Amino acid sequence: MGVDLRVIIGHNLTLKDIMEFPYLLDRNTELKEVFTKEIQSKLEFNISREQALASLDKELRWENITEKDLLNSWENNENLQLVDENGFIAHSLTTYFGILYFNRKTVEILYLPEHKYANLKYKPNRKFIFNYSKALAKFLGSKMIVYCADSGPTEIIECWATEGKTIERVLNLAIEKFGRPSDVLEEAIEKRFIIDEAANPFME
Repeated sequence: MGVDLRVIIGHNLTLKDIMEFPYLLDRNTELKEVFTKEIQSKLEFNISREQALASLDKELRWENITEKDLLNSWENNENLQLVDENGFIAHSLTTYFGILYFNRKTVEILYLPEHKYANLKYKPNRKFIFNYSKALAKFLGSKMIVYCADSGPTEIIECWATEGKTIERVLNLAIEKFGRPSDVLEEAIEKRFIIDEAANPFME
């Protein structure tokens, strides 16, 4: 049990782009280099270096998901009446670093095995999460990144993303509700709502 971490990044991908995303992600060497550089995060979970590096070679692909499935999930999640009837519908893409959930205007990351929010308190895990998120945001063309806990008051931030809002709108709503996060990282982590910019330097 416990509280999970959600990382939210904006995107302007088409349905076709999203269906091709596993291939594009697999070909991106910069992202894999960040993963490799921050491999200490995996070792903290008793995963061997060999096991962690082997995950980079696994084929990435959607499992029985079509463009129509994604579109139907978006139309459901952006309609409050349908959400009341069906709940949120999510289709996930399993990758070498975790699970991706594509909304219409954002992508949510659930890192594995660093999925617990408390991992932000430990330097190796925090470095991996922040640095890989920056690299992925740049890859997607997103300037901003939002980190939040997926339960408690900040759960609504994830809901706004799932409802199809842009990263800018999600960010503005979150600031209106919770205030702007502290510039002191440890304080922002305690409040369970963090903002970062893709252009910021990687964490050392």
